[in-house]
Amino acid sequence: MNTRLCKNITVTLLRCAVSPLAFLLVFAIAFPNAYATQPSGAGSTQLGDVAQGDWYHNAVIACLNKGLVFWEGNSFSPSSQIKANEGIAIVSNLHQYLNNAAIHGRDNPDWLVSGWRYARTNGILGTEHMEWGQPELGQLEWGQLEWGQPINRESFIALILKAMPSAALSEINDIDSIPGYFIDTEFGEGVLSLYKAGILVGDGAQGYFSPYKPITRAEVAAILCRVIDRNARVSISGGFSPDPRAKATRLPFGAGHIAPNEIKEYTGNVVITFRDIRTAGASHELIKHTVYDIFGKVLVDYEGSANFSESNGVIRCANEDGVSYFNLEGARINNVQYNWGSHFNEDELALAFPWEGNPQGYVIDRAGNIKHPINIGIYSLLRFSAETRYVISAGYIPVSRSDSPFQQDQSLMSITTGEVTELRPKFERIEWPFLNGLAAVQLVDPTEGWAKSPAANIIDADLNVILPRNFDQIFNYSPDVTDSFIVGELIPQSGRQKYGVVNRNADILVPMEYDRIGTLSNKGHAYFYKINDQSDARDELTVRNYRTNEAIAIHSSIDNSTVKHDFANFLYIDIHDEDSGDNDMNDTKRVIVDIFGNHLTPVINSQDHIWESSNFNGSALYLHEGAYYILEYER
Repeated sequence: MNTRLCKNITVTLLRCAVSPLAFLLVFAIAFPNAYATQPSGAGSTQLGDVAQGDWYHNAVIACLNKGLVFWEGNSFSPSSQIKANEGIAIVSNLHQYLNNAAIHGRDNPDWLVSGWRYARTNGILGTEHMEWGQPELGQLEWGQLEWGQPINRESFIALILKAMPSAALSEINDIDSIPGYFIDTEFGEGVLSLYKAGILVGDGAQGYFSPYKPITRAEVAAILCRVIDRNARVSISGGFSPDPRAKATRLPFGAGHIAPNEIKEYTGNVVITFRDIRTAGASHELIKHTVYDIFGKVLVDYEGSANFSESNGVIRCANEDGVSYFNLEGARINNVQYNWGSHFNEDELALAFPWEGNPQGYVIDRAGNIKHPINIGIYSLLRFSAETRYVISAGYIPVSRSDSPFQQDQSLMSITTGEVTELRPKFERIEWPFLNGLAAVQLVDPTEGWAKSPAANIIDADLNVILPRNFDQIFNYSPDVTDSFIVGELIPQSGRQKYGVVNRNADILVPMEYDRIGTLSNKGHAYFYKINDQSDARDELTVRNYRTNEAIAIHSSIDNSTVKHDFANFLYIDIHDEDSGDNDMNDTKRVIVDIFGNHLTPVINSQDHIWESSNFNGSALYLHEGAYYILEYER
């Protein structure tokens, strides 16, 4: 599978003012899905969706009059995404126009096929996988185009660069970098030349190229118009502005103070480190955990384990002497110490036992006061419903500490009364609490007495089953998303699990054809992965609206193998040095990109590190050139 090849990469995010003209998207219009003959004297009065005053109006009309693009009926659909086959036909039209040849599409009802054939024979496309009717209609050096599927900006610009003579790219803008886009890549210099020529301007004041964003018809027309008419090209004066959504803050301590291999967790508010402090020859493990705030202040220095809850600011520390809780000032907050205890949940309650596995324990509040005695060995205390104050008591019912294995079971417990409700005989177990009054469960077959696949469903706080049908698996990682769920089903033909998205009515929102789906963002999108087992084909990675299945971004040079982690709103990815030849991990670089492929950080060398926020709060900690930074990003 192909990976993005980069070499000697550097990136500078320009932080300057921007010309109002830069707020116009650089991109332009494209073809509708069906051919329609262009009437003579085309004008805005003949198009119901292209009006005087629209930023793309003049470009659309100019391209229509040149025969470069067409429309269907009374609609141009300027905001619609164009398909790969349409994009190839458009660029073929442009190539013919620039070479004073007859444009093949004006009176040709088979313009898509003609455009593809022209592109193949005139150097716009490569020659591999070129048979008509195949899904792969053209092989560029950086990846494949798929017939009838949306084409992203980088892919379209790659076609434009093949069609344009270099003499047409006279510079009018004195810029040497593009915010969030690597110049030292295969098409980097070409994209930069279009910015310098005033053909591309980018998105908004930041000038982002957004390479993986599907290109629209209105955007394509602006490009074509600026290619053929030098007077339409845009001057960028004053440079670009920084992205107000992305903020990188340098911390007051670096790798010389906290070694990266000692960092255990970054939560958004604190950094937790661990260090082996055993003396020479000692046989037992002795670990010290230190909790720092983001200003480098030591909050807790503890011989034992430590973790932190973002929701209530409680640091939990544990060793062989018991469990203690501290606040963000480093002060102990519980007045009773127990030999074992869970972390405080969102309601500032925790479980506590005289010793681990003891069936007699307590629910305690933040001050260590006993709220309810309990007589089941609960492994964890997790919020299930804010409305009815149920929590999940997920764990084990041991008879004595020495029993092994423990009997696995699950129950629900009321926070207010301590009343326990058993899940059986109706439910086998809760697979995933969504922290929003819903949970994924495995149902028990009444005839069998145990969960039989497919048996996964959703229940509400009153234990009502929500979905009208069962699935093999159900997931949901976002506490803010209550109307959509990731579901999985085993495909008998392949023996593999495939995933999609359904709503509360079990309607299929996204077909179950993906190998992995990332976090469902509360913004309405998620990362979708298709893994290709064939060595000569790359994986597919798209960002989609999981409610409409519309492609929001098409990652043509990022695939499953290069993604180290997908956050809800950005990716942490690997990029490899093109000159290394063997993808040696010593040559691997890393970077954080937003969903459209714009880089939010400089290149992070392989010996440096990055840590996701364990609370999914839209931030990450990364080490760059010996200094720690926190990246905060909100799409």
